[in-house]
Amino acid sequence: MAGFSNSENIFESLLLRPTDRFSWIVDDYTVLENAFLGVTLNNGMEFGLVRYKTTTSNVFGYVRYVIPASDAATKGIIRGMVFSQIDGIQITDTNYSSLLNNNSYTIGLADFNDGDPISTATTINLIKSQLEENPVKITKVFDEVMGNKIGYLIYNQFSASFDAELNNAFLTFKN
Repeated sequence: MAGFSNSENIFESLLLRPTDRFSWIVDDYTVLENAFLGVTLNNGMEFGLVRYKTTTSNVFGYVRYVIPASDAATKGIIRGMVFSQIDGIQITDTNYSSLLNNNSYTIGLADFNDGDPISTATTINLIKSQLEENPVKITKVFDEVMGNKIGYLIYNQFSASFDAELNNAFLTFKN
């Protein structure tokens, strides 16, 4: 232990990186416990990031989905929206992390334009808060798909707080 400056360094030295992507250490057990319960500090906009087609150092975001009853939901964010600016600054491959890690930020919407988004005048301010997300996103039964019934479930996280909802989803499938 004499060769390590802190416990995080000891932990990391024991892992086989990048192969072991399932082990991590946290410094705030309350945040970890909340995450296991489906409670996160979140504005409700789940998104992906993509490089521009021609100016590859520029990055734009697209909305993957919106958590119901979140700040993003109440402000009209919908799946498929594209944004290219945060707080009036073009998103790039070097600044996206610092721009998106704030508890409050304003996204500048854009038109996709074949992978080279063009900013619009529309901006939306998003504020993170403690959200508890129901991980049972979608439960559907499709009748007669090639002669069979198909159960379809989108389940985002194992969370004991929502066991009843998960059980109800499987009851729907059973029925």
